[in-house]
Amino acid sequence: MKEKNWRYIVVYILYVWCAVMPLLAIFLDLFLTVILGDAATELTLNFDVSLINQMIYLSVWVTLATSIFGISNWINLHNKKMPNWITGKNAHTLILVANIYVFALYNVTMWTSNGEGIVGFNNWYKILKSIVEHSITPVAVLAIYALIRKQSVSVGQYSSKYCWYNLILPALYLIFIFFRAFLLVRYKNMNPEAEIFMPFPYAQLDPGKVGFGFVLFSVFASCAFFVAVPIGVHTLKELKIDFKKQKAIK
Repeated sequence: MKEKNWRYIVVYILYVWCAVMPLLAIFLDLFLTVILGDAATELTLNFDVSLINQMIYLSVWVTLATSIFGISNWINLHNKKMPNWITGKNAHTLILVANIYVFALYNVTMWTSNGEGIVGFNNWYKILKSIVEHSITPVAVLAIYALIRKQSVSVGQYSSKYCWYNLILPALYLIFIFFRAFLLVRYKNMNPEAEIFMPFPYAQLDPGKVGFGFVLFSVFASCAFFVAVPIGVHTLKELKIDFKKQKAIK
């Protein structure tokens, strides 16, 4: 009973963190950028531009998804009426792999570039947002995944039936980014103000900088990550269960 209460309290706190803190960090960055301005550019003094510039980054999409996930599961701890697609094992796996991707991509970039040229690392509130988004929240999501006890399926069944669920978030993001970039480039001459918007948030998605071949490779590699990592996580979990069974038999 004590273990159950301890586990419940920790998971509860982590759900509250995922529900509140990532969203709070985004709003803090958004409003302080509008009020105080950005050292890099004065364009973000406009609220609309600042909001749009937030939405082009994958980390913001992951943060919003994590916040919705946290709020839904926080509510579910009280009334158990939230739908399974947002509180079940697949939802937990999707949020986990998305946060691992953000954590790995950001921290590897920080390490290889020594922090130079990193977007969102030029004042205290952007640094705070980056730490919450890319470091603390992914660890919190990983802790939730390790502590919850949801019914699991075999690796083979997960690979054939459920792993593709993890492609929903990156697919929606890529569709949005490429469609938005197409409109900005296609109708650029009709709207001179479009110059203030970046067509692509990342160089590896910009065919004008890296070529279409590398863009396709980047998209494929990202999608492969969102499929391979959850399969790997389920494999490790299955090995752990088998090890416990063998230990119990002995």
